[in-house]
Amino acid sequence: MLKSFEEVKSQGSLDYQAFEQQRQDSHAKNKKGLIMGGAIGGGLVLVGIILIAVGLSIGGLLIFLGILTFGIYFAVVNSKAKKELKGKILGDIVKGIDPEFSYSVGDREFVPEFRKSGFKKSASGTTVDDVFIGKMNGMRFGLGEIKVVRKQSEKRTITVYQGPFAHVEAAQNYGFTSIIPDTMEKALGGVGRLLQKADISRLNQKLLKIEEDQTFEKYFAVWSKDEATTKQILNPEFRSYLVGLATMSQTYVGWRDNKIYFGMDNRRDLFNLKLKNPITESTVRQFYDDFAQYYNILENVVSFVTTGSGAGGNIPSSDGIDAPPPPPAGENTDYYGPSGNETPPPPPPPPGF
Repeated sequence: MLKSFEEVKSQGSLDYQAFEQQRQDSHAKNKKGLIMGGAIGGGLVLVGIILIAVGLSIGGLLIFLGILTFGIYFAVVNSKAKKELKGKILGDIVKGIDPEFSYSVGDREFVPEFRKSGFKKSASGTTVDDVFIGKMNGMRFGLGEIKVVRKQSEKRTITVYQGPFAHVEAAQNYGFTSIIPDTMEKALGGVGRLLQKADISRLNQKLLKIEEDQTFEKYFAVWSKDEATTKQILNPEFRSYLVGLATMSQTYVGWRDNKIYFGMDNRRDLFNLKLKNPITESTVRQFYDDFAQYYNILENVVSFVTTGSGAGGNIPSSDGIDAPPPPPAGENTDYYGPSGNETPPPPPPPPGF
């Protein structure tokens, strides 16, 4: 179980004054970047206007380049400053939780792991952000944010997955199973199920039906190469836990060889901040809670797969006592902030935990 926020804070590893000073310095650099970008971009726009006035069409191109230069210059400076500040805060948080935990802006290891999971069978672009690496009960894990897009035409792409994704390296080989949202059957009924069975992209997996659990069937489609192992792992308690997650966000779980996978397509951009807003304890606490929330869900999923029962517990509260997670942003703006950048809370542990 993770250390509570109060435990991390009591260690002295969270220096709010240092975070705020870095924010102020970064905000000042951004203002200089805005002035510099404005000077360069504005100069190009002015020259473009003059050239158009004397009848030279190239002036339009200079105006466009001026606006583009200003936007790119400011965006690059702003993005770099935000990443540095976010890296400092999140790095200190996870080091306070466990000295062996680490944070990085991105990790390309997540791209091949996402493909192996079988969660999405085709994609044209993948970006990775906010990656946490460490060990969970002796097993190496990676937990980060991932966005996957698919090209529909020459000019159009759609987002097919955006949210947390994690992989854990277990000691045992579990075969190959992908448990994904049952969007096709839910939308098309029996026709959708026939289309699922005809999915040629999953020829190496078989569509399983959990006949005894129609609630689970309503939310999930199970593709597997090992029916017996999969049904043994998907015991009633695990299915109940997954249904609880699925009622709040599209949930993905799977395993391939010795890797266990978990993901949520919730279209959230976690660990976001604005340089103009002061860094306070509540800002840092929100970062901690968002990380702890997904870590604890992942720990439960891994425990169900490896031991047959969940790890139990919710997000540790500030007083060190396990407590249910706070409600979504619409009901609790103090926790998630007025921006509505909420993450659906995990369900309580199954009965008996």
